[in-house]
Amino acid sequence: MSGRPAPAWARAALPAAAALLAAAATLGAAAATAGCHEASPDTVALESGTGERAAKTAGAWGAATAAPVAADDVKRVLYAPPSFAALAAAAAPSVVSVFSAAVPEGRERFPFGEPLAGEGDDARWARGLGSGFVIDADGDVLTTAGVIEGADLVLVSFHDGSEQEAKILGRDRATDLALLQVKPRADVRAMKLGDSDKMEVGDWIIAVGNPYGLTRTVTAGVVSAKGRSARDMDVGDVPTRADFFQTDASINEGNAGGPLLNVEGEVVGVAAEVDRGRGIHFAVPINLAARVAAALRAKGRVDRSFIGVLTGEVTGGVADHYGLPGPGGAIVREVLPGSPAEKAGLRMGDVVLEIAGKTVGDPAALARLIEVVPAGKTVELKVVREGKARTVKVAPVPLPDRLD
Repeated sequence: MSGRPAPAWARAALPAAAALLAAAATLGAAAATAGCHEASPDTVALESGTGERAAKTAGAWGAATAAPVAADDVKRVLYAPPSFAALAAAAAPSVVSVFSAAVPEGRERFPFGEPLAGEGDDARWARGLGSGFVIDADGDVLTTAGVIEGADLVLVSFHDGSEQEAKILGRDRATDLALLQVKPRADVRAMKLGDSDKMEVGDWIIAVGNPYGLTRTVTAGVVSAKGRSARDMDVGDVPTRADFFQTDASINEGNAGGPLLNVEGEVVGVAAEVDRGRGIHFAVPINLAARVAAALRAKGRVDRSFIGVLTGEVTGGVADHYGLPGPGGAIVREVLPGSPAEKAGLRMGDVVLEIAGKTVGDPAALARLIEVVPAGKTVELKVVREGKARTVKVAPVPLPDRLD
């Protein structure tokens, strides 16, 4: 270059250019610290308040955050999404494939092999395919009830390809969960169960299973929503008591019964055999699944209580009509004849706001709170009838297998 002095316009621009270069260097260093080469728009996280969740994530995955850049009252933090390779490798030995078969009448029982075609003597084996995972040192395996429906024989296939015939300890229609038992293996550890109540919408979630028989398949997504019910899923013959997660982590045929993990590698859900398509999938929260598993291990069944009401959601319009401060609670749409609710004097149109001092947020919450009350124990319901609050005492009874 020549020794001629720079033009005046260039000299005026030098301070601004230096500032831009310094900012770019700072961002580049932050990206390098985060383990990425370039911070794309989808690597920007928003954290408000103290940023404790961001710090926790950073601690779990290394130095994954850069210095926050102030933007109004929101802190913008650059981060690199973690790799799930270590979680997948650790979970693989504990996740199993579950196969089931029904022996055709009059034929000898034998373990699988090629399915038989035709009818009569040539009747085909009825087969089920799903996933499961080991939950304790006794060899208990949690899976979906649908895959073993009507089964005479259940096989569990491990990560090394070996198989064991499994004993069915119990199944629960309301949550579509089942508990199996196999002989414990030294190389198969029990998976650690997390706390599904701590999961938040937007948290990472990793599904491990065997879709279409493709073993050791891992998919990832986020918790898309919580508290989904059968009505939200808009499909027939689904569990009625489960408080589902919704997730966009891919869960295909054969994945049902497999674990959903958080970023600490803990199980926070069980993949459900429900798929609305277009990337919308569901899972039973592990806190509920663990209670079901404990009951199946102890009794082979899950005891639930009910009072005999069909309820609906209290929307803003319903709340205005009944003079309530806002949405919430469960409105009684029908009282079953001869039920505890009828005997207690509950009426159609009553709005249930509390049970035993606990707030009823929606109809699903009312069912969950009632089902854990011991049958025969009297509890108080706080209801609103024709704009006036009152207390109703009711004693739940065991929930029958089917409500006619």
